[in-house]
Amino acid sequence: MSEFVLHNEESAPAGSKEFLAASKREYGMIANLHAGMAEAPTLLEGYRTLAGLFDKTDMSETERQIVLMTNNRLAGCEYCMAAHTSISQAAKVPADVIASLRAGIGESGRIEHLLSRRLHQTNSLGSDRRHEP
Repeated sequence: MSEFVLHNEESAPAGSKEFLAASKREYGMIANLHAGMAEAPTLLEGYRTLAGLFDKTDMSETERQIVLMTNNRLAGCEYCMAAHTSISQAAKVPADVIASLRAGIGESGRIEHLLSRRLHQTNSLGSDRRHEP
């Protein structure tokens, strides 16, 4: 299995240092995902740029986390679920919404709508459904 170098602000290539500093400012730490991506500065920049664009949508922080955590469940990524649980808690996403997402159930019409739309998009792209909860 491949081992990824997890960089910090000192060890990272020059092109990644500013992105790791931003990660530390925003989250109070450098997320392992960012630390690993730092090996390829353009990859880290692309990831952070895409995340920034997603933050500009008309969805609330709660709605964005619903989409992200739904993707995490569909991908079967336990690490991602844990990370976005912490991000959701820090963003003051209601605890019942987080619990519902972690359990794979939606309790409000908006959650159900977003989950349903995401599942429809995944299924229409030909997902093999192996990772669905």
